[in-house]
Amino acid sequence: MAEGFIRQRGNAWQVIVHAGRDPLTGKRRNLTGTARTKHEAQALRARLLTQVDEGQTAGHRRDPGPAARALAGMADLAWSTRVTYTDYIGRTILPTLGHLPLRRLDTATLDRFYSELCRRGGVGGRPMAPATVRQVHAILRRALDQAARWGWIPANPAVLASPPRLGSAEIRPSTPEEVSRLLETAYEADPDFAVLLWLAATTALGAGSCARCGGGVLTWGAAELLILRNLFHAAGRLVERDTKTHTARRLALSADSVALLDVHRRRCAEVLEKTLKRPRRSSSDS
Repeated sequence: MAEGFIRQRGNAWQVIVHAGRDPLTGKRRNLTGTARTKHEAQALRARLLTQVDEGQTAGHRRDPGPAARALAGMADLAWSTRVTYTDYIGRTILPTLGHLPLRRLDTATLDRFYSELCRRGGVGGRPMAPATVRQVHAILRRALDQAARWGWIPANPAVLASPPRLGSAEIRPSTPEEVSRLLETAYEADPDFAVLLWLAATTALGAGSCARCGGGVLTWGAAELLILRNLFHAAGRLVERDTKTHTARRLALSADSVALLDVHRRRCAEVLEKTLKRPRRSSSDS
């Protein structure tokens, strides 16, 4: 049961009811109010006590906690997205909110959580980027929306929460001279990586699509690049997946791009041939 008391302050009566501890800071929280008479103060205390007791009781009814079931309704997500969400849940959400019953996770608590992440939620206690905080918010909102549909909570508190806004940073694109110097430097250090940079610069493809540009997706005669799949790095391994639109992309290539890819293909073939001709070590050699 909650505790509360009444005290006279001048010509008014003050009501203070203990409402547990803040889930983020652990500090004591109180519900307070004032009344003109002692009788009104007693009625106010009764209402506040009921409000606190109902909240605490509801927090223990088949309530698994916000993060303990964060992925329960996400079976439709792609594997790579689930890996990313799982990382945020284990590293950011669970340590702070994992002990809370769902019905005690309100909008005010979420807003304080986001503020704390912005202040020191990053690596080494550094500020977390607003875009990352918004991704954490998206995970919580999706999970809590599922909890509301299943009847675990009456409404989704994340709907009214206020994650940080994204700033409008000014983007200065590289000049053609800067791109040319970058490509020349990369080709001297690693020709294969330079091909990846060239495709990214000339076709506006992402790294995952460029890395997948190998045999079977390049039509040499038509000088076309057909992107069927992407590569995604997650959980310490590379995984193929569909494109974001789940459709193939066909891009026309310049003569320079075709020539560079042809050199790259020949270089890969030479490396493969040398590898196959290399004598294998038998068990007796070891």
